[in-house]
Amino acid sequence: MAEVRLENISKSFGDVKAVRNLDLTVADSEFLVFVGPSGCGKTTTLRMIAGLETIDKGEIYIGEERINDLAPRHRDVAVVFQNYALYPHMTIFDNMAYGLKRRKIAAGEIQQAVTQAAEILGITNFLDRRPRQLSGGQQQRVALGRAIVRKPAAFLFDEPLSALDAKLRVQMRAELSKLHDQLQSTMIYVTHDQVEAMTMGDRMVVMDQGIIQQIGVPKEVYDHPHNLFVAGFVGSPPMNSIVCELDTDDDKVVLVSEGLRLPLLPKHKKKLQSYGKKKIFLGIRAEDLHSDPAPGNEHSLTIEMTVEVVEPLGFETHLFLTTGDENLIARVNPNTDPIAGDKLTITIDMHKIHLFDIDTEASLLSA
Repeated sequence: MAEVRLENISKSFGDVKAVRNLDLTVADSEFLVFVGPSGCGKTTTLRMIAGLETIDKGEIYIGEERINDLAPRHRDVAVVFQNYALYPHMTIFDNMAYGLKRRKIAAGEIQQAVTQAAEILGITNFLDRRPRQLSGGQQQRVALGRAIVRKPAAFLFDEPLSALDAKLRVQMRAELSKLHDQLQSTMIYVTHDQVEAMTMGDRMVVMDQGIIQQIGVPKEVYDHPHNLFVAGFVGSPPMNSIVCELDTDDDKVVLVSEGLRLPLLPKHKKKLQSYGKKKIFLGIRAEDLHSDPAPGNEHSLTIEMTVEVVEPLGFETHLFLTTGDENLIARVNPNTDPIAGDKLTITIDMHKIHLFDIDTEASLLSA
């Protein structure tokens, strides 16, 4: 176990800047998740920590040791890949023991390490089998076991669940979280799946175009996105985003778009007092558009919207709505049963809205 520290690291592939001046400290025993779209730099960052990509600029430390010039095998990290990378001709025991045998660890120690890891992962009965005799989930446990027996300073996970079906992904998310609780090891996890990021990480790092957009506890990132990219990427369905213009109405500040006219709260007015009539982005989470009767909140507004599409998902229903030229998605109670073409009165709690600068896309409501 050890702290992992990245100091101003950068990486380019030709003219493509994959990672730009990234600074980050992963605490000892922390489970940190990198999340972002394809090409955002998250996997490149992980591979630089592992030593599988060279660093153009910057320093990487594990504990107090600078590891820039160390070969991957000397970095005291264990990498778990998406494709398991098991040797098909070896038994599960030999796959898990392979790295220890290469390091010339005593046979008794290897036996003990593999047995303990297999017990933790529930694969003791599979040790004499070959990889082809196991399911995808079982093979991923073997890959985890091969990493565990090394007792590394840090575990690095490169989208390890993306090849599994939906049911297995849910199961393995829980098992990986439980494994972290058991081992109390430093874990760095890369994924494009925001559900994994939200449910597994102590903190999440949202990246885009090689730059860290926001770092924080998952709920904090979800509730208080620093910019429009984070607001749109974290959350499913993504946050509704509407271009509005600020206007004044009887000493009130009002957001106006083609289909909306929303008086802002005093706290919003204070933040926007220097904006004049400048355009801004209005953000509203799908769950903050309510089809139920207004709950009596004095800061709630009601708007009539038209239902375009209904997506029943069992545990919830998504409504695709229009008002004027604006398109929005609402996440509502599954007992809601409108049909396309219906007019619905939608309630918005103005305490829950987000506002972003039209030019920088930075949040205007951040402290």
